[in-house]
Amino acid sequence: MKKSLLLIILFVSTAGMAQTPITLNQSDMATTGVVVHMGVDTLSSLVVTPAGPNQIWNYVLIQQDKQDSMLFLQPNLTPFGSMNPTSNSCYFQLPDTTYAYLITNPTSTSMVGMAQSRIIDGHNITASAHFSDYQTMMKFPTHYLDNFKDTSAFDIKLKYGYMFTTILVDSIRIKNKTWITDTIDAWGDIVTPLGTFPSLREKRIQISQDSIWAYALGSWTDVTSIIGIGMDTVLVYNWYANNMKYAIFQLVVDYATDTVKTASYMNATPTIGIAEINYNNFKLFVYPNPASDYLNIYNTLQGNNILEIYNDEGQKVKTVLMNETEKQINIQELSAGIYYLSITNINTKLTTSGKFTVTK
Repeated sequence: MKKSLLLIILFVSTAGMAQTPITLNQSDMATTGVVVHMGVDTLSSLVVTPAGPNQIWNYVLIQQDKQDSMLFLQPNLTPFGSMNPTSNSCYFQLPDTTYAYLITNPTSTSMVGMAQSRIIDGHNITASAHFSDYQTMMKFPTHYLDNFKDTSAFDIKLKYGYMFTTILVDSIRIKNKTWITDTIDAWGDIVTPLGTFPSLREKRIQISQDSIWAYALGSWTDVTSIIGIGMDTVLVYNWYANNMKYAIFQLVVDYATDTVKTASYMNATPTIGIAEINYNNFKLFVYPNPASDYLNIYNTLQGNNILEIYNDEGQKVKTVLMNETEKQINIQELSAGIYYLSITNINTKLTTSGKFTVTK
């Protein structure tokens, strides 16, 4: 059963509210090295409030049952950066490991490519695409009642190599076209567990049309209806505040019924600093860097791994068994200085290493 959430909504101006709407600029958005953590609530019953000026949105009692993390990386250091050479920022989302390649400048932020895994006929396939038409994410400066429409598209082919019914499918082709309608439809103060923020609310309607073909027996066959994809409409509300680098609150809404499916909220102030280490096809992200009390480790070495930390004199100071993709390590006992770490897969013996800094 869904939990009820006390939601206080005032539609009149009060002395405690922001008196004028804020303006958003490129400097309010994340740059390379920023880490954002979002709590996700899939259980509470929430409603979407009307648009308009001088609102109060009180979500201070929101619940968290999942966690998302966003790392903003240098595109050329990521697995699909070479496909998106014009990108100057990469948004990497955990735990679903989605890469979004962006071009950001003082007038706009646009998505130029992305990579993510999809389940196709029971098989996990990683698809990476460079857009033929870029997708506008936001225009700057952004004011109350600003709006725009945009389209984006990609068309990719990738190796498949699995049986589909009784036929071996050599390759698949995925085509996508997306239509965006974006409006800054409200402004006011939003109250979350992190604090109270003067904000702008963005209403974003995204209509996507996907189609998929299978190449087998020397020809392409449209299998869109068999796979069960096609037209999809997503409605998302985002709240943005000055200097917070990302949406501080988000509602994903069922477009047909206008009911909230999930809510996400920033549950920690964004940090800056990621140590990013590469070893062949494996990656290790260490953040924040510098760190003081806790260190977050994300790695792509699957299975059981041994994490070892050494001081600058080569002495081992900590050993941790890491059998999950992401882990938080307590480093409160470490003194200030430079430390080196290595993570070794117990079965394959593959090792990734790097360094980070501890400050006190």
